[in-house]
Formats: sequence, C-alpha cells, structure tokens
Amino acid sequence: MKTHQARCACGEVRYEFCGQPYTVYACHCTRCQQRTGSAFGLTMIVPANAITFVGKGLAEDMSNQSGPLLYCDTCRSLMAYKSAPDTYCVFPGAFDDKTWFKPVANIWVRSAQPWVTIDQRLKCYEENPNYAELYKLYKGAS
Repeated sequence: MKTHQARCACGEVRYEFCGQPYTVYACHCTRCQQRTGSAFGLTMIVPANAITFVGKGLAEDMSNQSGPLLYCDTCRSLMAYKSAPDTYCVFPGAFDDKTWFKPVANIWVRSAQPWVTIDQRLKCYEENPNYAELYKLYKGAS
C-alpha cells in the first residue's frame, strides 16, 4: 500500500498515512467555515494505526469538544484531531499529492454559503450524517 505524505504550512510537522481512509467528505458547518477561514472544510477519517506523525513541534490542544486537536507549534497549522481512540480526522489539503482521494459527500449543506456550488452527484446531508453510511459510501467509491 502506498504511503501518503502530508505537512503543515512551514514543514516542521509531517505525517505519513499508509492505508485506506474510512471516508472523505466536505463539511459546510459554520464551525468548519470558521476553522478553515473558507466556505467548507475537507475531512478524511482514518484508522489511528495507519498514521505516523514525524518532525518536531507537534502540539496538542485539549479544548476541542470532538477530541484533542493536533497542530504545528510553529505555524499553527491544524493537522488532525483524535475523534475516537482508534480514529483520526485529518485535513487532506495537507497531503503533498491531493489527487488520490475525493470526497463522497457534502454534510451540513443547510449551512453552505449561497455562492457555493454543491456537486449533486455526491450524497448531500442537511446536517450531521450517520458516519457508518459515509464509510459505506467511500468503500463503494474506492
């Protein structure tokens, strides 16, 4: 299986992912809009045992209600959060090669900016979906 490399904006913190993601989706919730400073955030859910953080300066913020946030202590790029003991949510825009994945769904579309064009070929959820369904969607698409 191919190893995919990701890095923060300054390159001090990197991670390597070797495995199959559980799912990838675009989230249009207001929290993701605020976190990214953009119209939506891309999220990839991966098994914790398939990701290795390397480099110096990885910091942890325990204030996130969804799980500890992992970020670069130098440039403050958000790298991941631990959503469950065996699962990380990573932000796939950090991968060096961004061509190997694609989202299977848009979630929280009721909060989408009115100027965003939603790809209607993807499954759309007005709010939070059943994540087991997102996992099945990704498995069927890959």
